[in-house]
Amino acid sequence: MKRVIYLDYNATTPVDPEVQRVMEPFFNERFGNTLAVSSPYGWEAQEAVESCRRKIAGILACQPDELTFTSGATEANNWALRGLVDFIRTTEGPQTPIHILSSPVEHSSILSPLRFLQEIGVTVEFLEVTKEASIRLEDLKAKIRPETRLVCAVWVNSELGTLNPIREIAEICHHAQIPLLADATQALGKFPVSLAASPADLVSFSAHKLYGPKGVGLLFHRRHGRKVQLRPLLYGGGHEEGLRSGTLNVPGIVGMAKAMELADARLEENRQCWLRLQKELWDGLCSIDPGVRLNGPPLGQRSPTNLHVTFSSWTSQSVIPGLAISQGAACNSANIEMSAVLRALNFTDAEAQRSFRISMGKPTTQDDIQQAIRIVQKYVR
Repeated sequence: MKRVIYLDYNATTPVDPEVQRVMEPFFNERFGNTLAVSSPYGWEAQEAVESCRRKIAGILACQPDELTFTSGATEANNWALRGLVDFIRTTEGPQTPIHILSSPVEHSSILSPLRFLQEIGVTVEFLEVTKEASIRLEDLKAKIRPETRLVCAVWVNSELGTLNPIREIAEICHHAQIPLLADATQALGKFPVSLAASPADLVSFSAHKLYGPKGVGLLFHRRHGRKVQLRPLLYGGGHEEGLRSGTLNVPGIVGMAKAMELADARLEENRQCWLRLQKELWDGLCSIDPGVRLNGPPLGQRSPTNLHVTFSSWTSQSVIPGLAISQGAACNSANIEMSAVLRALNFTDAEAQRSFRISMGKPTTQDDIQQAIRIVQKYVR
């Protein structure tokens, strides 16, 4: 493992040592359950969770009671989609027509529950995207119907590093009085994420993409002004004001809040470092293969940690000794197949086999980049 250069930070990140340090007491000394309100252990756990909620709300520019902790963005996205449909059908009748607009380049945690909703009678329509995989605003305006009840738009695409115009999309949705669900998992820590400046109504996050722990995330659920009503996805002990039952992952929540705090404080410093490494990597790949193609937006207009490239030629090998990068679907790289994003952009099978996502992180060094270039050179014919 020590000999492998890790350039797959869009898949997951290591836990920052500062994050690990603040989490440690909550595994042993301060291990209480937040619902055990009859003892100091429970009080301490509850206060830790609420302190983190307030801290995160300050970073995201929202109200603390609009944040619900989950096991990650996948749960948050499933809850937002299914909880909204359940609420509409419970309050307006089971035969109420529901139309959802989404893009074909969303993460699988959006696309998979959308397929489930189609099976139970929800109409799902996919928007046109540009060659860089961003939503066409004109198409969004044209496809809104009276029965449209939700729009889904990923904030930053996890494969291509494309930024959607979230503020403009939110304005269109608000004008039509339709809530917007935005997956911001790949935006946090790379771009400023303000829920006041870009007023989406439902926003999902995961800690493990941000040098926090795995198994914890949150859903922002607008509950002030233009409220969005959701039915719970999980029932049980009534945690999180009955919105999401299940014993809270207190160490994870503490770690996520610290990870978000660090990312917010070092945002520009990290960004400038990544931009330098990104350009060096791209220049190196171009020197190896003058025909290499950059997929998605140009440098300076994409996620600073991401390069998605298609080589003009490549050996058949998909697992590259000494280098960890992604080929195929980002969360399904054990089963190499064309991702939904590449299918939506009309990649051929041959192009998909020659395409890779390379993503940098805080531990990435200039030496890592140079070694990665030398390794890739072995596989470009």
